[in-house]
Amino acid sequence: DPSCDQTAGSKHLMFARFSFKNLQDGTSNFTLPTIGPSRETPHVRSLVASESWTISPRLVNELRGGFARQWRRIEGPFHGPSTIQRLGIQGLHPDLPDRPGFPQVAIAGFTTLSQAAFDNELSASTEFADTMNYMKGAHSMKWGVSVRLLRVTNITNVSGAGMFGNFTFNNSYSGHAYADFLLGLPTTTQRIVARRRAEGFTRNWNFFWQDDW
Repeated sequence: DPSCDQTAGSKHLMFARFSFKNLQDGTSNFTLPTIGPSRETPHVRSLVASESWTISPRLVNELRGGFARQWRRIEGPFHGPSTIQRLGIQGLHPDLPDRPGFPQVAIAGFTTLSQAAFDNELSASTEFADTMNYMKGAHSMKWGVSVRLLRVTNITNVSGAGMFGNFTFNNSYSGHAYADFLLGLPTTTQRIVARRRAEGFTRNWNFFWQDDW
């Protein structure tokens, strides 16, 4: 994490630090390791900078700013549209998304077959603050303003019980759930047509004044 301290004359002191991390983690999908591991890749970036300006022996201004970003992506080993084509599943949405995914197959008495839900999320925070510090006699006063911008973007699950299908096999036809699966006769099927995307943004302003004595 690189950082820097710098002075400009006798009244200005500046500081900056930048941090970054690229991580990767693989975990097995539920209780079926043969499905293969899912992959989580969080990328983190942050920057903070500040300046302290000594206007007079009694008056000091502090200006701070910075941001933090995190990209977090979770994906399973199977590509959704390719898997659906190889399995020959019909009746799903014709415009399947080009991303990891796998149909969820539940057979009564057996472990559900699926993979980790696809998740792609960006969270970001940006903040600026300006504070004045004034001392006189027994009084130590502070006042200032800060603004914070928050943003979250999330593309949620299109894996499991989603756009690539959810199939449940009970003993509805042959008298045995696994036999129904081999015959391709599910008891229930489900699909999601609409893509699900969530976005949020907010701006917060804060003002303060205090006097300690």
